[in-house]
Amino acid sequence: MRRGIALALLCLTGNCAAQAPGDALELPPTPLVETALAAYPPVRAAREGVRFEMAGKRRLEAGPYEFAIRGGYQSHTLPNGRFPEFELGLERALRLPEKARLDRELGVQGVELARRIAYSAWCDGARHLLQLWYAWARENMQLTLWTQQAQALREQVGVVSRRAAAGDAPRVEVNLAEASAAQAEALVENYRGREQGARAALDRTFPAIPVPAVARIGRPRPLEQGLDWFVEQVRLHNDEIRVARAAARRGLMVARRAGAERLPDPAIGVRIATDRSNADRIAGLFVVVPIPGDARRAFADGARAQAAVA
Repeated sequence: MRRGIALALLCLTGNCAAQAPGDALELPPTPLVETALAAYPPVRAAREGVRFEMAGKRRLEAGPYEFAIRGGYQSHTLPNGRFPEFELGLERALRLPEKARLDRELGVQGVELARRIAYSAWCDGARHLLQLWYAWARENMQLTLWTQQAQALREQVGVVSRRAAAGDAPRVEVNLAEASAAQAEALVENYRGREQGARAALDRTFPAIPVPAVARIGRPRPLEQGLDWFVEQVRLHNDEIRVARAAARRGLMVARRAGAERLPDPAIGVRIATDRSNADRIAGLFVVVPIPGDARRAFADGARAQAAVA
């Protein structure tokens, strides 16, 4: 029991596949466990989330702005005629240095949060596998024990029947023995159905792990550490706490980035134009600065509230 509790605590820290001695506990081999967890749908989804955040990191490093081409045509009517005029411009918004720095930090923290979530999904999968494995082992051992008990009761029915035939035992003992054997047979069928259900759940959830015909209990070994040590490991290395802390750090970064957005980014561009059918040529430089309004302040306030929630 103590070793089972310790193993559960190890799985809560996410180290069951790496530290639990499968040969002593009759658990699946570590390579099979790793293969099964890698194929576990929540783990696969979380790992794809890491790839998504890495792409988001590259996007944040590149920035939201791109070069834009602006062109125009107009017909200029003068007393001496109508003249076609053309205009062509190239412009790009410039991200302020503080915003670029915050975006880089936000991208790094987003990847870190995704990796924490992926690790947490791995640990959840390991705990789920452990629960399913021991649920099947419990039902399998119950089925084995009751099968042996039913066999013993059937043999007892034969012994009592021969005694009754020889006049050495009353008929009521035969009836009692047959009733006990029938009850044991019913329990065998009950546990057979439960064992098959637990086996099916394990096969369905982790098909990469073959389920043996008979569960085996390993030889117990003393723990190298006390239970208090395992509890402390849970407190220090709990994956859910790590995810919450990473989410809180990312929330604070999002709030700082939203606050920086209250100062708008300027756009700079160049333009060339023709006037009076190319009789005049114009070249110029222009700057566009958005005027901040209530929407930017509201966005910053909302981001701070989300950071407080995290």
